[in-house]
Amino acid sequence: MDCSEKTRRPMSEALRTAKLNDEELAFVTGSPASQRAAPSPETAESPAKLEGASRRIPESIAMRGPISMTFRLPCDLPPLLFCAAAERKAKREHPFTQQDIVAEALRGWLQLHGYVSDW
Repeated sequence: MDCSEKTRRPMSEALRTAKLNDEELAFVTGSPASQRAAPSPETAESPAKLEGASRRIPESIAMRGPISMTFRLPCDLPPLLFCAAAERKAKREHPFTQQDIVAEALRGWLQLHGYVSDW
């Protein structure tokens, strides 16, 4: 299949012209299908609104599991974290993965400073 002759268009353009049912629109905007009615052409959301909606993470997705984040840490922390994780794994003490150790430490900091009451 040769796509070189086809006209490319941005996703916002495709969303503006596509006829989406309730379920498809809920997926694109990140809102439950039961809370949205299918827009008529006159009341259809602008591409800017759809793009803004796609940046929000729906609660149902955010609570499913770990997400990837990137941080820059002081150069002395990664080796210490690696050693701590290796020692805890050898002793079979939880948490022993680097991910779980960092998550527990961050959760403790957030609670200590009043950002969350309990998890």
